[in-house]
Amino acid sequence: MARLAGYASFQSTALPAELPSWLKDLRTKVSSSPQFKTLSNQLYNEIRDAVRDQGLASFSDLSDEEQRVVVARARETLRETDEFAVARDAAWTTVDVALDAAAESWLSERQAFGCAAPTKVDALAELAGSGATQLLAYWPEQSHRQLLWLLNADLRRRSAVHSGGSS
Repeated sequence: MARLAGYASFQSTALPAELPSWLKDLRTKVSSSPQFKTLSNQLYNEIRDAVRDQGLASFSDLSDEEQRVVVARARETLRETDEFAVARDAAWTTVDVALDAAAESWLSERQAFGCAAPTKVDALAELAGSGATQLLAYWPEQSHRQLLWLLNADLRRRSAVHSGGSS
């Protein structure tokens, strides 16, 4: 089950030093939240149960492809749970708050140097774009295909998060 830990929690994986501090702090906040820990434990349990159901002693007994299938099935099962919705909404709220604070800081720095007045949208686009680019450069290229589900993802469900927060 050693390799399973990587699927259940991403907190222990070191991030490169060149990532912006707001992004590192955000990762820590999300991964240490009670909602994420609950979801992480459920993912671990789903995978453990699937491995046991197959009569295997360990997740590492599976091939890489079998591991991907087991994890994908467990993820799909959890997506329908209340715990997933709670963890997702808590993560989005944390992202919104962190990005908003980083944008305000970015704007303050620009204004202090007498730069032309950028807008908050400019700040958000810059921070999100540079953060995403740095993460993609850090992650192994083979993991990029795992992010394809984000491409053109429907984010309308986030509206509930925005209506309850102060941005």
